[in-house]
Amino acid sequence: MVHKQGVLSDIIRIAEISPGHIGGEFLFSILHHTPPHLKERIVEVLSISKYFLNAKEKERMERMLKEEIGFAVALLEGIEDPALHSRLHEAFNFDFENCKRRIITIAGLLYNRKIMREAAAAFRNNSKERRANALEIMEQVIPRKNAQILVVLLDNISAGQKVQKLQSFHINRKHEIPDSILRDGTDIYSAWTVCLALRSAAYHDSNYIQAVNILQTEKSLLRESAAHYLINFKENHPNHFSTLAGTFKTNIDEIMKNKHENTISDFEKVLVLKGTALFEGTRRTSSLKLFPSFVK
Repeated sequence: MVHKQGVLSDIIRIAEISPGHIGGEFLFSILHHTPPHLKERIVEVLSISKYFLNAKEKERMERMLKEEIGFAVALLEGIEDPALHSRLHEAFNFDFENCKRRIITIAGLLYNRKIMREAAAAFRNNSKERRANALEIMEQVIPRKNAQILVVLLDNISAGQKVQKLQSFHINRKHEIPDSILRDGTDIYSAWTVCLALRSAAYHDSNYIQAVNILQTEKSLLRESAAHYLINFKENHPNHFSTLAGTFKTNIDEIMKNKHENTISDFEKVLVLKGTALFEGTRRTSSLKLFPSFVK
């Protein structure tokens, strides 16, 4: 899978450098076989090159937009869920911003890239006049219901206000939070969100399987969090753990290898950095980007 993503990244990079070098039909054909972070780049290339969607392609893009809107709503509800840890709320905020950016990109290809980018900028502004103008222009090129939903998602209001305003639209959610975090992993969530979910996950079979799968990833921070979960599972429910380890042939030595013996773990380093004055305004997930060694 890593190799496949590497090949896809190379193809997309060529398309980004020279949009006309790789055909839009080919890019669209691989669109639905790529993870979201690559999918967004493909859609952006198609949008920049003014690729014309045929009826079937437009229908597929509309489904993609609907799924992303559903995911955005699920994240907003997660941010407002008092039962979840505040660190997860912050991680969901980061994921929501990523999701919102994908929505703008998809809507740009479906409707009008320039209008969507200008609307996004207008709704970051507190000027009522600019926001009203943006809405008026959006409703000229976007179906009214979609335009109204997009306005709420883009608007500079709290997550709670967004959730309240979106209730009347009865938006379907494909991803339930927090249950889908370990299942879908970094395909749609940030690595930091997955780490936080592992640190608070319940000890049951499906989470065990997901943690074992995460042990195979390249990112050390994810492997460390998965090992932390499995070791705690073993300590808290030794009999159940032994049964699962036998059933799924879990390599205990591999788990222990991923248990860092450092005085401070990678997970703790990120929290320490976040707490220092230098990184006071930096999101935890952004801290990971600044320090790639944490996620190798």
